[in-house]
Amino acid sequence: MPVKVIVELKAQSGRRDELRSLIEQLATRDRPSGYHGSTYYESLDDPDLLIDIADWESPEARTAHLAQAIAAWLQEVRGSSPAS
Repeated sequence: MPVKVIVELKAQSGRRDELRSLIEQLATRDRPSGYHGSTYYESLDDPDLLIDIADWESPEARTAHLAQAIAAWLQEVRGSSPAS
């Protein structure tokens, strides 16, 4: 079942456009399986808030992507291979 995931991202003061650019670059560089894209919204009340509404094929596809992303991050931080 398709799902929408809503994420609020808080940028450092005055850097919302930089955050949006970075997220868009990552989304085009690494398009995970089951990810159908995102729509970004800016808050009128908070100039540093970016709202991302992402479309995923299923909750499982998103969970699998997050697990892979966390494993890759841990590998980078620890300097070792992820646990199998």
